[in-house]
Amino acid sequence: MTKSFNLNKKIFLIFFQFSIFFYHSSSVYALNQKFEFGICELNSNCESCIEKFKFSFFTDFKERRVIAIGFDKGGKAIWREYDSCQMENSDNWRCTGFHGDYVSRGGIITLEKNSKTIYELRKLEICNF
Repeated sequence: MTKSFNLNKKIFLIFFQFSIFFYHSSSVYALNQKFEFGICELNSNCESCIEKFKFSFFTDFKERRVIAIGFDKGGKAIWREYDSCQMENSDNWRCTGFHGDYVSRGGIITLEKNSKTIYELRKLEICNF
């Protein structure tokens, strides 16, 4: 890894920590396990992926919101906020995102296709790692 990538990663993580601390002092954020998924070529056994992502999810049950932070396969830092999630509690929720529905059942996160995903038309599939 290059020095500039490591510096960018450190700056991103510091920014994230301060943002969480100052954003909403009355909310409690719960860290769920890390999650990795890919958008891969259909029938490739998830070996040939055009995109791969690694996220950590933070839930804000009071606000019905989930924050995903992580990196894409090129190392680009990603911060996504999902509002109006369906939430039973911090370990059981569903949020609709760009790639599909992020679903946590008992704290185990998966990505599921939804009515807006068109991966089959592009000969792609969702792979949860």
